[in-house]
Amino acid sequence: MPFPTFFIHPPKSGGSTVISFFDLNEVKDQFAVFAWDREGGWGSYRDKLLTTGIGGGHHPCGMHRIIKQPARYCTILRDPLARQISHYWYAASGKNGDVMRDVHVSASQALVQQGTLSLDEWVGESLDGKNLFVQMLSGHSDLNETRLEVAQSHLRQHIVTVGVRENMSEFLLRLAGMSGLKLPFYFEANKTAGSPKGGCHLSEAARQKFLEDNSLDYELFRDAKRMIERQVDESGRIFSNALELVQIIQAEIDQLENPHIHSSWVSGFDETFLSKVTSVVRRFGLAPIDEYLQLTQKAGKPLPPTCSTASSTRSTTAWWRAGPSISAGPSKACRSKSVWVQRSSRAAGAASSAPTWLTRDTQARTLAFQFLCLPAFRTVFESQSPTRPRACTTQESGGKAGIAPEHQGNSQ
Repeated sequence: MPFPTFFIHPPKSGGSTVISFFDLNEVKDQFAVFAWDREGGWGSYRDKLLTTGIGGGHHPCGMHRIIKQPARYCTILRDPLARQISHYWYAASGKNGDVMRDVHVSASQALVQQGTLSLDEWVGESLDGKNLFVQMLSGHSDLNETRLEVAQSHLRQHIVTVGVRENMSEFLLRLAGMSGLKLPFYFEANKTAGSPKGGCHLSEAARQKFLEDNSLDYELFRDAKRMIERQVDESGRIFSNALELVQIIQAEIDQLENPHIHSSWVSGFDETFLSKVTSVVRRFGLAPIDEYLQLTQKAGKPLPPTCSTASSTRSTTAWWRAGPSISAGPSKACRSKSVWVQRSSRAAGAASSAPTWLTRDTQARTLAFQFLCLPAFRTVFESQSPTRPRACTTQESGGKAGIAPEHQGNSQ
């Protein structure tokens, strides 16, 4: 039985669109969306992943230790500044309206929707995560050159397929070759509604500060693009012929009226629309695509299934014995009382005019506090700026650090 495929889903990098690829290839809702369940833990998601063979979520490299099973990792990246800006407008839209359906938000996202947090503040402070790609692909939230090297090592050795949002068809064709799926097609999902078309009015000062603060992410992003280019060049004409046909068919799919372009996969994809997409595909002969997929799967290179949290040469048969690299559950309540203090007080002051989703559960800051205490999704923000929201540290929460809850929203 092949190892399950786990999709590391960085927010606002095209991940919801990638999930549409999995739904087109499998029975509807077979993708196991990992989220912590306070009652059942990871159990139900692990069971679904091992049954269907496909799953993922806004989680770092290292989830194989949670599921206690080797996994084939894949991920998609995007220009870090473009991703950060996209998430700002996504928050401003109330996560494409999902906030009104009780989808959780962080305090900073709530302030964006209220209009009290500017794009310059969001980008200049990297409020959607500093060097998020390095955090997710290394499995560490403490950032330095060593963590970048770990992320680069995982990218080369353990993440079987990586793509960039701008070349979705190319990525999905290679992902189909790795995963054994047959249809390298997609439809856009969860694209931010209402984002400005003619520029985002970002100041040069905020832009430069973001570029400086996220230099590790840019180095990793450039490294990934170079690696992809080498792989494509080595694939030769069989790959280029298959990709040409994929792009022709994808152009036809893009002409369909898409009900999911501004909605997430939270409620699942419409079966009627999935049928329309597959009917478009069936109008074409897929011989060049099949030839590439058969060749790739026949070649069947070894699949190193694990992401370590440090350089390691342990055998894959003992990959989990050292214990989990990220926490399998919530830690004790954080003892810090300074979480989201300054900006959250502003939100509290606006409570009388805030929508019901913001006032529920003692304001959004309380909800954000609860999620920050989940050690598998926590980022320690290092800035000393009084306006930057602060997460509980590892010492305060008694757990191991991971990815911040702000990156757990149901964003693309």
